[in-house]
Amino acid sequence: MINLNWVKERLIVFLLILLICLPPTFLLGGYTFDSLSLIESLVLLAGLTWSLGRINLVKSSLSLPVLFYIITCLLSIINSHYLRGSWEEIIKLACSVLFFLMAGNYLSCRLKLLVHTFILTTLLIVSISLTQFFIHLPQSLIVRLSYPLGNPNILGGFLAITIPLMLRILFVKTVKFRFLLGVLLLFSMVTLWFSYSKGATLGIIIATLFLFFINLFSMKRGKIPILILGLSIGLVLFIIYITAGIWEHSFSLRVCIWEHSWQMFLDHPILGIGLGAYPNVYFDYKGSERWYLHSHNIFFQHACEMGIIGLVSFAWLIIALFKIPLKNTADNYEKAVKEGTLAGMVAFLTQAQGDYLFWIPVFYLYFWLILGILGYKKEACLVVEGKYNFNFSRPIPILIILFWVFCVLKPWLAYISFNQGVNLADRGEWPEAKIKFEAAVLLDFEHPIYHTHLGTTYTRIQPPDIESGIKEYETAIQVDNYNRSAYYNLSWLYYQKGDFLKAQKTLLKAIKFKRIPYSCCQPLWLNKKEEFIHQAHSFYLKMSELKDKKKKKTLSWILYRRLPMLEANVKKVENEG
Repeated sequence: MINLNWVKERLIVFLLILLICLPPTFLLGGYTFDSLSLIESLVLLAGLTWSLGRINLVKSSLSLPVLFYIITCLLSIINSHYLRGSWEEIIKLACSVLFFLMAGNYLSCRLKLLVHTFILTTLLIVSISLTQFFIHLPQSLIVRLSYPLGNPNILGGFLAITIPLMLRILFVKTVKFRFLLGVLLLFSMVTLWFSYSKGATLGIIIATLFLFFINLFSMKRGKIPILILGLSIGLVLFIIYITAGIWEHSFSLRVCIWEHSWQMFLDHPILGIGLGAYPNVYFDYKGSERWYLHSHNIFFQHACEMGIIGLVSFAWLIIALFKIPLKNTADNYEKAVKEGTLAGMVAFLTQAQGDYLFWIPVFYLYFWLILGILGYKKEACLVVEGKYNFNFSRPIPILIILFWVFCVLKPWLAYISFNQGVNLADRGEWPEAKIKFEAAVLLDFEHPIYHTHLGTTYTRIQPPDIESGIKEYETAIQVDNYNRSAYYNLSWLYYQKGDFLKAQKTLLKAIKFKRIPYSCCQPLWLNKKEEFIHQAHSFYLKMSELKDKKKKKTLSWILYRRLPMLEANVKKVENEG
């Protein structure tokens, strides 16, 4: 007879391991809506499997800090400047907390399986990276290595988590593949070298020193070679860090971003601007500088989006993590894995002072994985009955299914329909594209980009539906007040209608937001900044002609007075371009 409980546990473990291995190797580790939806779906599938029957919910050492952190995340929505972005972050947080609970209950007693998964994933990434590097020589020597994760700092961030873990496991005598592990560790450092990621390299240096000091007083006299090896590795990493700085000089840019972030925090000190709202609100602080997705600092990001309350909750979570005792176990392998995992967190937090990697789904997942592994004891997943056992066999599966349908599946289907509409629009099939965009808006009404593209199709079909286009652009601006494309297109439609005052105001807004928060926001007929400047000039000249003809019935005295401001803004944009 089949033991259903045994099957359920193995299926959950398989899904959790798949989540660790799959994202960085096959989903390129970057932020795509497809990868995020797939990750969230797998987490919820594991949670659904877990909820079928009796849930063995065991208390974690981090229960209170995690609960306080969740509450502060929810509080930040009260003052959110971009509700759509905040809602997406809450969905991601809910899936990550569920992953945290399952990781502690199912992976904390399967540490060898966890380590083997990380080693296999590292082997795949390093092999692909170095293969691409040598195939594209000599161009690779002047370009930072980023393949297959799409960005050098993302690649460095992954190695910053795995290298300290492999380094600590290397000194466990019971490990049989130490030679092969040492070779993989060496090639991982070579990959890190060619990524030129200073933040990741500095993180690994500090993580190496962290491992050395927490084991310094437990070393015996016969283990002096370990000390020499540790110092040698630290010296090599230091040389890598110094030389890597030759290729990248971005510290001054980060200082500028931090100054803007500090001002943003001072303007919203209590609850912040809301989770996920940083890219939008940054427009108000960047001035003539470039636009950025995040603050390039994990503490600045929490301070800006969640205020002082959120910053305190995150700091408490990190402090509680490092206060967990690791020397109360007789299992040397378990101790080594937990020390290596904690050292990986040290490297991650060090890199996070110059890079905010939480916007990458896989790193957010790894963060909660480390909390789950270190917060639970080995005996957690062996508990069958106890104080913290609750039977949620009926309501929890239904809630998980509803959450998946409305919070993951619907937005995912809308995203698929939207991409199909974009492909049709690129081929000039506007009526068919309109159907796809209308389906995307129906499935996910609060997404500003879908309204922007739908408004574009209304102006391209024959005959054009100007009123519907204006309505969609206005809706897009209501959802996202920083949507430059909607402002620009709306100004053009106002101009065609003869509402010149509204056209002038909205065009000024578009010129102000000359960099947009999403690449897919670009109008379908506007792909380059130069084209936008040309269109703005054309618009200004036409407005000037109307002024010269003195059409006082259509141009109010306010427009006469503010028209020079439009010219100045256009010339400013042209000079900056």
